[in-house]
Amino acid sequence: MRALWKELKNWEKKNELIVITYRPVQFKEMTEEWLKKYLPGCLSKIYFINYYSLNGTIKNKYETCLEIGTDLMIDDLLNCSLDCASRNIRVLLFNQPWNQCKELPPLVKRVYSWDEIIKEIKKKSGLG
Repeated sequence: MRALWKELKNWEKKNELIVITYRPVQFKEMTEEWLKKYLPGCLSKIYFINYYSLNGTIKNKYETCLEIGTDLMIDDLLNCSLDCASRNIRVLLFNQPWNQCKELPPLVKRVYSWDEIIKEIKKKSGLG
């Protein structure tokens, strides 16, 4: 986690690092505390999509990505990744048992670790 934090701090100097979560707003305080503890000073903003809530406005992650101009999404949900890719947003899909499929579209790349995510971002941005 320290290597990840160090890389995120470096990226944060030149990029906006944003969290978009499906968590309901009632978990906002707990989520923000966790992110501050494990990724202090790395994030520009946190969006709570409220997807699993019965109250309030509900969005999909791709809608928020389009609104804020996201060009890269890191996620572990297959449907979210496919939605983003269909709207021309590049996705690094964190490998999990629940997101297996036979074939991914060109804008979705399956990754297996945070180290691989760091390498992939550096490669795509010309940093590594």
